[in-house]
Amino acid sequence: MLIGTEKKPKGPDFSAARKIEKNISGAKLSFLSPPHNDAFSNLNSWEEEADSLDTNDVNQFKPKKLPDDSSSREVSWSRVYSSTWEYRGLPIIQGYCGHMNLLVDVNKFHSLPVNENLLDSQVLAEQIYQHYRASILDDMHEGFSDDPKDVTTYHWPSSLGPINNQWVSRGGRDWFYFEDQPLVSNTEIVEWHTALDPKHSLVFRFVITRSAPNAGNPFQINKRISLESFTALMHKIMDTVNLETAPTLEEPASGQGNPNNSTKPVFTPSKEEVEEAKYVMWMWSARGYTNPDRNKESSHRANREEVSTFIDEKIKPRPLTDSYPLEETQHLSGPSIHPETKFQKACIK
Repeated sequence: MLIGTEKKPKGPDFSAARKIEKNISGAKLSFLSPPHNDAFSNLNSWEEEADSLDTNDVNQFKPKKLPDDSSSREVSWSRVYSSTWEYRGLPIIQGYCGHMNLLVDVNKFHSLPVNENLLDSQVLAEQIYQHYRASILDDMHEGFSDDPKDVTTYHWPSSLGPINNQWVSRGGRDWFYFEDQPLVSNTEIVEWHTALDPKHSLVFRFVITRSAPNAGNPFQINKRISLESFTALMHKIMDTVNLETAPTLEEPASGQGNPNNSTKPVFTPSKEEVEEAKYVMWMWSARGYTNPDRNKESSHRANREEVSTFIDEKIKPRPLTDSYPLEETQHLSGPSIHPETKFQKACIK
């Protein structure tokens, strides 16, 4: 692609990608990554991480932050690589259409039961899901009502997920993959997790932000800018990932779980969470958006059925290349409704 468009903006040239190499306590990680291109700053604040990480050095890890600004006692993290790339549409006319950040982290899990370890795919999936729920799905924002007399304080979810959760075999390793659908903002996340050793996991996190005039919410931005250009780069990078685990870390200590467990759980939102997400996205579908065919006094929200159809399509399984067949995975769903959510149930009939 020589020139990008708003629908399919142009990102970095992958032919310029360089080999990135990291040593993680004897495990050798390598992958290809194009030079960073920060859309907002000329400062070289990316790709500055050290070439090696000692997972036994607690000073190199930070506690995970939770939505209430407290720190998780369960998981800490250390960054081994970061980069960013700008995406642009037609020169001058469209310009900046978004950017994608890549954050590669090592997660340390502190509270695993003595008989469990991350080399067991079931344990890995359950731990990742629990942290994802605590840090992302439990991140509520204040909702609102169209009734001026309604003084109820509503707490709405900011994201729906995990979406398209699956296990993918890449580079001789199994990756726990999932996507996140924002309900308010235009930033979404795609994550790839794999076990590094019994207590550490490796994650490639792709944070995608799309931007266009008069499209300030996730429903409208999806109509304007495709994710394809962003995810194409993601897959090119992930296709080059190679992780050679240190021999001393390949097997857990005696009695610590089953590294050969073939159970591969995948998680889906509950029906109630899906209906809730449809309502929240619809309520915010006029955020940063004005329908040119309507007058100022009219509602500028999207058609409710269109929002519902978008969510229904989004949550359908979309198997990636080399993904495990659905029949070889164990399907689990989230809770019916988050206990702290105050939701206008009458509005989802």
